[in-house]
Amino acid sequence: MPQKRGNKVIFNTRKHSNEKVYDNIDTLETALLNKNKVIFRYYDLDMNHKKVYRRDGHHYVVEPIALVFNEDNYYVSVYSAKHDHSKLPY
Repeated sequence: MPQKRGNKVIFNTRKHSNEKVYDNIDTLETALLNKNKVIFRYYDLDMNHKKVYRRDGHHYVVEPIALVFNEDNYYVSVYSAKHDHSKLPY
């Protein structure tokens, strides 16, 4: 049965165990549509399921350019002015 989330209809998916994922996806989609930047930190979970931030909690500021849903996984493609390689010859 298709699921409707915001303005998306998603087919053939399992319900994600972490409902916060859907809030994050909505935030990223809004930023993408409004051409806004987002800020985030990478983290891992330790053995006690506590967040351990990478790079001492470094904040990344990026512009989302695409959202991808594939095999029950969400991905975001981003542009980062800090890592702009568009001027390199390819």
